[in-house]
Amino acid sequence: MAAKPLNIAMLSLHSSPMGSLGTRWNGGMSVVLTATARELARRGHRVDVFTHRGDSRLPEVVFLGPGVRLVHLSAGPPGPASPLALFDARQDLARALDAFRVRCGVHYHLVHSHYWVSGVVGLRIAIRWGVPHLITFHTLAAVKDATQAAPPEPALRRDQETALARRCQLLLAPTPVEAGHLVDLYGADPGRIALVPCGVDLQRFHPVGQALARRRLGLAPRGRRLLFVGRLDPMKGLERLLDALALLDPPTPDLAVVGGDGPASDARQRLASAIRDRGLHARVDLVGRIPPEKLRFHYSAADAVVVPSVYESFGLVLLEALACGTPVVATPVGAAPGLITSPEAGRVSGDTSAPSLALGIRAVLDAPSMPSPLAIRPLVRPLAWGRVTTALESAYRETLGNRTPRG
Repeated sequence: MAAKPLNIAMLSLHSSPMGSLGTRWNGGMSVVLTATARELARRGHRVDVFTHRGDSRLPEVVFLGPGVRLVHLSAGPPGPASPLALFDARQDLARALDAFRVRCGVHYHLVHSHYWVSGVVGLRIAIRWGVPHLITFHTLAAVKDATQAAPPEPALRRDQETALARRCQLLLAPTPVEAGHLVDLYGADPGRIALVPCGVDLQRFHPVGQALARRRLGLAPRGRRLLFVGRLDPMKGLERLLDALALLDPPTPDLAVVGGDGPASDARQRLASAIRDRGLHARVDLVGRIPPEKLRFHYSAADAVVVPSVYESFGLVLLEALACGTPVVATPVGAAPGLITSPEAGRVSGDTSAPSLALGIRAVLDAPSMPSPLAIRPLVRPLAWGRVTTALESAYRETLGNRTPRG
């Protein structure tokens, strides 16, 4: 007999799947949430994704695909809101979420929260409904603070993450390293942690050939080109990458930077200043945000993708680049050490310093021959979204044996 389809409530309060990828609050988390929700729906489950209504012009409900609804909650501050502002509105958000459930007559079998502020609301509503609560943190305040790469996170966040790590029925970690952080830094029970990696869309991200990709982007057919993709966040290590670029002996490769909040944003202005200070203005191309469907051309046009982060819980850019057959130079964080295991795939730097990154970049660019994209792509085939969602679905089924969240 086939297992009964589930009604799943996913919470992503501070980051909407409809937001622009690569901006401050929209990154890999939105990709993970949307891809898994759609894959779960293809398997017959019903998924409602709840987010804060940051724009009053948006309808209450938007379909992200068959069986997947995005529900905008009209509670809390009007307009875009920070996680701390949403925390202050946690009771109103929980009431709005429950009111939607009552109005639609839906019985949810479980609540899956993404990020800590969603977890605060998710735990409250799961207790009210008497269903299990699961959480994917995506990043952890304690780990971010340990890197000292950005201003300290609010103490409130770390306190709430600690409480959630000890009270949620299941914590979903993308790597064994992240699972270890939950145990060592938050006192989580190892028996309530499930490993569920992030995935990649192998249909969207595939090799297109460097020559073709460069023509499509209007680039010169020759010349070394590096690529950075992501938010302009200190944790992403972009300024450290600029330092590494300045350390390289001529001929210095070009660097394309994809992502960010736009030319007028403070982050973009700081980056432009950092580029000028290092004398790299002629070598760095600030591409800005692009439609996701065009990303494969940027990956394929590059000789190497650089992931210089000081902290990643996993690292979707790594998967997307490898799926396009482009080698990656990455710092030893997230999934990089487990995926970049051969010279064809790229290099993992010894640490997160600029000299170490420069050595990794030079090793890839100076290789006798560029590896075939078809030799790189198989590394990520086990992480296709269908296979990853199987692990998530199994975690859901196992958790449903315990019906009451910890109060």
